[in-house]
Amino acid sequence: MMTLCHLYAAASVLFFVNNVSAATPEGWPTEIMQTVPTAQGPLQIMQIGEDGFRISIHGALLRELEGDGVDVIDTLPQGPAAQYLLLEVHTGGGSCSQLYHLLDVTPGSKPYLTGPIGTCAGNPMMRMKENRVEIMFSSFLNNPAQTWDYDPSAHRAERLWH
Repeated sequence: MMTLCHLYAAASVLFFVNNVSAATPEGWPTEIMQTVPTAQGPLQIMQIGEDGFRISIHGALLRELEGDGVDVIDTLPQGPAAQYLLLEVHTGGGSCSQLYHLLDVTPGSKPYLTGPIGTCAGNPMMRMKENRVEIMFSSFLNNPAQTWDYDPSAHRAERLWH
């Protein structure tokens, strides 16, 4: 026989479960911020809530990033079959207002997103050099200009020292 105490406990559990599920990202407002054609299909950047972003290809989640914004700012090659995409993450910070990641979506391999690279300076330049991707960053505050090299065969981005 259920007592009033049991009913109260059951109602409390249901209330807690419903409120927790409403606080998950699936309940937050979403908006597609950018869609870019790639060699593996359309890449989408979707804003989740105020400062969360989901990066996906063909609806498959690659990574979630936090920041004030995320944009694809360059691709190699240019056009609908991009294999390398340079992502800019707007941090909202004053000392480093943007971070960069390189996304490798070469056909036949699993998509790979590097960790943060660069100097925080805007307008990096990206180019192919032999079978590698080279990204050049201007100096920023006390950080000297940097060049980063991405080796697709090893999924590794390294800073080149001059």
